[in-house]
Amino acid sequence: MIFYPDIERREAYSQKEDGMYYASYSHYRDEITEDCKRRCVYCDVTLIEHGGEGMQLDHFKPQEHFNNLKNDPNNLVLACPKCNRLKSDYWPINEEIGLDGFLDPFTNDRNEWYKIHPCGSIEYVDSCAVELMIEKLNLNRPARVQVRRKRLLEQRIAVIDDGLNKKLGDLKSKIAAGENGIELVEEVIYIKEKMDMLRKL
Repeated sequence: MIFYPDIERREAYSQKEDGMYYASYSHYRDEITEDCKRRCVYCDVTLIEHGGEGMQLDHFKPQEHFNNLKNDPNNLVLACPKCNRLKSDYWPINEEIGLDGFLDPFTNDRNEWYKIHPCGSIEYVDSCAVELMIEKLNLNRPARVQVRRKRLLEQRIAVIDDGLNKKLGDLKSKIAAGENGIELVEEVIYIKEKMDMLRKL
């Protein structure tokens, strides 16, 4: 999946001998990173795309409003530093429109929230909570739009590359079968040049 893969929490996070969670939530960094598939749950940037600068653990429901969840790893998610900073302790509530916080990425299909445009911008699909998340976390900041555009371009290149490889294989079979070589060789050279150009993009 090119954007927002399905994520799920493990059945149980590690605990101390007394059955309690560790007081330092940083203890769960590896487990949360794995559960979130090494991506920011908000903007979807991966560790590699983030330039190896690292991710942060975010209390999905902020400690300021949900102190009882402070040490509960089931409330932790992986976030890039910018999304974590922008979200901070914000937790939207609007009783008039039935808004009670952000939608949990572990219990909702995030691909139903967003529409990704070919230019890399993102827009919400029928949810005030998602509209607010896009705005509050600035999910259309230039760096993230560029990441999404790059993924879409790489996907298109992969499709073209597969098609060219198939065509190349067909031509090689024809040459091996003794068909007229000159035109086929010229076509093979043309295809190889196009493949090289794609790989350099």
